[in-house]
Amino acid sequence: MNLNYNLVKRQNPADLEKKSMLWYAAPAYRGVKDEDETAREATVDTTISKAEFKHVMEVASEKLIPSILSGISVTIGKIGKLRISFGSEGVENMADFDPQTMIKNVKFIFTPSSELKSSLTNLSFELAGIVEDGVKYGTKQSYMKAKGILPDGSTTEQAIQSGRDGATGAENSTATRGGDYIVKGPGIMALGEDGAADWRVGLTSSMETTTYAEVISTNTPNLVIFTVPNDLTEDTYTLTIETYYSPTGTRKEPITLTAPFTLTLV
Repeated sequence: MNLNYNLVKRQNPADLEKKSMLWYAAPAYRGVKDEDETAREATVDTTISKAEFKHVMEVASEKLIPSILSGISVTIGKIGKLRISFGSEGVENMADFDPQTMIKNVKFIFTPSSELKSSLTNLSFELAGIVEDGVKYGTKQSYMKAKGILPDGSTTEQAIQSGRDGATGAENSTATRGGDYIVKGPGIMALGEDGAADWRVGLTSSMETTTYAEVISTNTPNLVIFTVPNDLTEDTYTLTIETYYSPTGTRKEPITLTAPFTLTLV
């Protein structure tokens, strides 16, 4: 039987100071079977109806729950046993023990049967997806494509490839004050050293004065949308993105991506 798993990128708990990130496997849960679905599956190829099965389960629950709560370990078919357990505070004198306040952490303990345990030996594992920063990619190939990683493990060049004025639609030429400007290219996310995805998108004038965008509405590895500052004077500007981002992780030092075009304000 195949058990699906996701590869999830998480901080290494053994290396908290360096904040290193590693890939870990996590079960890819496929949902929950409700009472009707369980009854339907259990009665396939039997003479028992779904309603009869549900009735038996309801009666069994009514009878077995009090048994479990009374301290009896109850066997559930070939699945395992269920019992109740708890801990407590300790006292030197028995007379000082108050069960209502000193018994803690009442919980149920499930012990799998030998049949259920042995079924683990026949498991095989199948990759269901890649998860990073809360985003799930269906395959390794789709993850690598989104991150600009080539099949040999190397990365594509990070670069601003194109830009478009959100107000006029003009490409690689003009930008409208107070309007959105849309930038595309591989690996262009404006990422700060601390991992904050709202870092420096700059417009540098011919006098080499740089003004940074205060509003970045979209900031992904391949798409950045920012609001052109209203207070810029008429001039020709060079668009840059300073970032610690890399398709394989956070850089130790930032890089500056420069657009292959200049922008004239309108």
